[in-house]
Amino acid sequence: MVTRALGPLVVFASGVAYVMTAAQNVVGGDNGEMLAVASGGVSHPPGYPFYALWLRALRFLSSNPAHAAALATAVLGVLSVWLVQRAARAWGVSLAAAAISSAIFGFSSLAWQLATHAEVFALNVVLALAIVTFAAPDSPHRGPRLALALGLLAGLGLANHHSIVLVAPIGICAVIRAVRTTEGPRVRVLVTLAALFGGLAVGMTPYLYAVHEARTVTAQAGWVWGDAGSWHGFVEMFLRREFGTTQLGNAANKSAPLEQLTALGRHLFVDLLGLPLVALAAAALAIARRRLRLSMFLLAASFVLAGPVFVAIFNLPPRGVGARIVERFHLLPEALLAVLGALSLDAVAKSLLARPAFAASLTAGVVAVDVVIALPEVNEHHRPTVQLYVENALKIAPPNAIILGNGDARMGGFLYARYALRLRPDVVFINPRLLLGDWYPKRVSALLGFEIVRAENGSLDATKLTRQLLATGRPLFFTDWIAPGAEKRFLSFPLGNLIRVVATPEELPPPDVLLDLNQHAFADLRIETDPPRRKDTWAWQLERDYERPWRVLAGVFRGMGKTELAEACEKRALELSPPPLP
Repeated sequence: MVTRALGPLVVFASGVAYVMTAAQNVVGGDNGEMLAVASGGVSHPPGYPFYALWLRALRFLSSNPAHAAALATAVLGVLSVWLVQRAARAWGVSLAAAAISSAIFGFSSLAWQLATHAEVFALNVVLALAIVTFAAPDSPHRGPRLALALGLLAGLGLANHHSIVLVAPIGICAVIRAVRTTEGPRVRVLVTLAALFGGLAVGMTPYLYAVHEARTVTAQAGWVWGDAGSWHGFVEMFLRREFGTTQLGNAANKSAPLEQLTALGRHLFVDLLGLPLVALAAAALAIARRRLRLSMFLLAASFVLAGPVFVAIFNLPPRGVGARIVERFHLLPEALLAVLGALSLDAVAKSLLARPAFAASLTAGVVAVDVVIALPEVNEHHRPTVQLYVENALKIAPPNAIILGNGDARMGGFLYARYALRLRPDVVFINPRLLLGDWYPKRVSALLGFEIVRAENGSLDATKLTRQLLATGRPLFFTDWIAPGAEKRFLSFPLGNLIRVVATPEELPPPDVLLDLNQHAFADLRIETDPPRRKDTWAWQLERDYERPWRVLAGVFRGMGKTELAEACEKRALELSPPPLP
């Protein structure tokens, strides 16, 4: 009785933990963009339409858009914990091993983070684990019914995140079993294949939603990346050509397989509390006893493909903020390893797990250790820094201002403010790097009411763009320097967490006036009293912008011989600077 209750208790506990820690605000990465399209629109390639539909369907969960999307994602997170158990049980694992492995996965730092704010990875894991469940050798599903389920799951997976193809080894094995278990005349094999491809087609129908949104949502009403409304644009989006189909981004960085594999190995070992070692021991034991079945080998092959093989080609180094981007792709191999880990626990400690007291104590211990490790990480990740940053910038920006800035966190934050919160629609935020494409200038031009400067020969003339925007007479701001050497080319002064750019020297305020302007501005800003703790986060990067005006003023006053004012500004800068922690 105790052992039977462990699985449901783990699922319930994860649900409580996820709901209680669900993000209340926009955070960094792709989160802001996902929140922006939760009420309509299309996100970056490949569009993730199935997840967008999921968020849109569950908007009723909270009046706070960020919290509603986090709760919708938490539902997926809880479902993934349950599916770890279902998949493990389908593969013949004991109740205790399934519960323990699901607890290790569900309360791990990465799974917890990605289940409590709007990101596509939790849904990706749900669909992958469902495929693993149907692919179990002793699954009762057979023939056309199995083929239909596999096709539907694969289609929905492709309509969410293309990395679902990495579970192909076990998926193909299940398809072969579906064909082999088809009863009746040989012609029924065609029925099975038709069910497979029919399910695939139905599963991919969310892309029709993306096409509809691309054709109907205006720049004023919602965020649409690319031109999915046209056939060419749809193919470009589906194949992710703008980023490079097999790359994380369009950066010119080369892949560093050893560094990526080291990061993956370290992450899996720490996040899963050493479970990979148990899996290796069990694999060695199975090989020694010659009990490694083909289906087990293909499940392991899916893990290898989704983990080591996939991450080895990443062109974004797992350092700094890049580590936050890369680690999200570790969730799928983590989930697959959780199933393999459950099998491994049974292989090496089945007799111990058969004791209810031992199984219950180990499960409780796993949850307790994971909570101690993971909860601070989750809270750090869910800081309100990004949302406060955007709200503060919009407080500073006068009517009809134009703000230029780089980075996913800044862009996502402003997208969330505009399209989810409907905050300050008079202010237009522009990401200069996206102006290198063909579709983004059209949307920006629609917001501005005039044709914006376009890139020529693959490069953007930042000076020409800035002059054009200044000529409109609208207040112009940068969040950061949009091009190398821009701080020397443009007349500017820092104000709050922004940089005001002006057309003439007469518009530059004297140092004393600039000091007063910033004192008044900061009196109205909301800034965290406890600054971000980690350099490798978007929050830490954004928090540095608040110290900028005080560093500049300190330098100016020191050059003027006003030592006391310079020291006061340096002190203020130090107070606003995030701690230099690793």
